[in-house]
Amino acid sequence: MSTSRSASSSATGRPHFQDELRELEQRTLGAVDIVLEQLDRTLEALAHQDAVIERVTRTVAERISVGERLAALGLHVADSQANFCWVALGEQHDEQEVTRGLRERGVLVRGGSALGSSTPALRVTYGLPEENTRFLDALAEVLQPATTH
Repeated sequence: MSTSRSASSSATGRPHFQDELRELEQRTLGAVDIVLEQLDRTLEALAHQDAVIERVTRTVAERISVGERLAALGLHVADSQANFCWVALGEQHDEQEVTRGLRERGVLVRGGSALGSSTPALRVTYGLPEENTRFLDALAEVLQPATTH
């Protein structure tokens, strides 16, 4: 038996790894707490499944509505399952002018160039119906001069 092992042995000859066991216990309990918290959230969501389905349905309806209105403005929208869409502005629109025009109208979006796009684009987060309408109306105003040339 090594010196360090014999120094940590009990009268019965079994080694004591109390520090290691305490550390393992703390890590395990921490992991269990995380799993239990996630389980609580999942059960809470399941308890309100109707509300979740309603919210998802409204979000999908807004996604479709916004996509249709953007297409009516002559813009291409990438397919998305997220809470935002990627709108290709086309070469006929200056991205900075569009984002500036929207900002002047109280609408904030991210320009595609800020996210690495080499072509004019916008990253638009879906909002409530009235927020989406405000964005779409403002965008139509901003694009109006560019489409009348």
